[in-house]
Amino acid sequence: MSHELRTPLNTILGAAELLLEEVYGPLSRMQRTRLRNIEESGQHLLELINEVLDMAKIEAGKLQLETEPVDVENTCEASLRLIQQAAHKKGLRVDVEIADDVGVIEADGRRLKQMLVNLLSNAVKFTPSEGVIGLRAARDLGQGVVRFTVWDTGIGIAKDEQKRLFMPFVQVDSALTRQYDGTGLGLSLVHKMAQLHGGELSLESALGYGSEFTVTLPLSDESVEQATENSQTMPLEAPVLSVLLIGENQVDAQALNAYFADKAYTVHLAQNHEAAIRHVQETYYHLIIIDLHVTATHSIDVRKGNSDALKTVQAIRAESRCRFSPIVLLAEQQACPDQQESQRAGVTACLQKAPDMQQLFAALEELLHREILS
Repeated sequence: MSHELRTPLNTILGAAELLLEEVYGPLSRMQRTRLRNIEESGQHLLELINEVLDMAKIEAGKLQLETEPVDVENTCEASLRLIQQAAHKKGLRVDVEIADDVGVIEADGRRLKQMLVNLLSNAVKFTPSEGVIGLRAARDLGQGVVRFTVWDTGIGIAKDEQKRLFMPFVQVDSALTRQYDGTGLGLSLVHKMAQLHGGELSLESALGYGSEFTVTLPLSDESVEQATENSQTMPLEAPVLSVLLIGENQVDAQALNAYFADKAYTVHLAQNHEAAIRHVQETYYHLIIIDLHVTATHSIDVRKGNSDALKTVQAIRAESRCRFSPIVLLAEQQACPDQQESQRAGVTACLQKAPDMQQLFAALEELLHREILS
């Protein structure tokens, strides 16, 4: 089947390429346009055929991995180059974070690149123009794995649709995604190829706020031992947790700032909406706190039914770095906004200020620990 499907298609693509190079004579503008359409459609069809054949091989137990030492940084860069033109065409910003110590892993280099390109292509496809996509790669010696995370600020995926997403021939069935073509095999292939490597594919997403797909692959025992030996020669540093406090009330800000500083957390202050957005565009925060006790002269105004605070939450969720960070509203007694409205905006929790602040601090500490563990 592989031979019977690919051979005639390669003949079509080869003929189109020769004609476009004007080997057989000059072309009119209309002829060149039509030939480009043939070439693009043929390449798209070839990609779909490859996906179907790969899935058939996996289901039949015939797909064999050719594992070898693979340089993670080089593989990530090669994958990004393949989607760069499509991202540029849509005006998307591409962010890349490759950890310095990610090194080399034992994997099938071609299949690893295929997984990353598939996820990155989906990120480009489902992210509106002027949005942001990105790729992160980092090693976790404690778990003995390397994680590749592809994220976007695209349409996102509803919770009830996520469990079906890794099934073959499935695309999320909604008005937002029917406009996008494809076999619905891409994510299923990534899922199964990750499993063939002894790893997994996971998803974190919210409708309207983008998605994060993470491929987790195991490190070889030798890699873990070598990295452990190297790390023992270096001083250990505690992880630095960052908190953003948004609000104009100096008394509350000073109390919270003192509490988090005592815990050795990095604390940034923003007095209004505009300052907050600048912060989340530049820095990732493990926890974001919005104080609803704000005067009417500032951007976040509790006397407007908390609408300004919720707009700030929505704007933060739209930013790539902090769209999944816990966002907490701090309110005086009975001043929390409507729960359903808050959840729609992306609020994690609304906490009331306790007289001695200890109860509040305990709740915030729990949220921080939950963020670290996740």
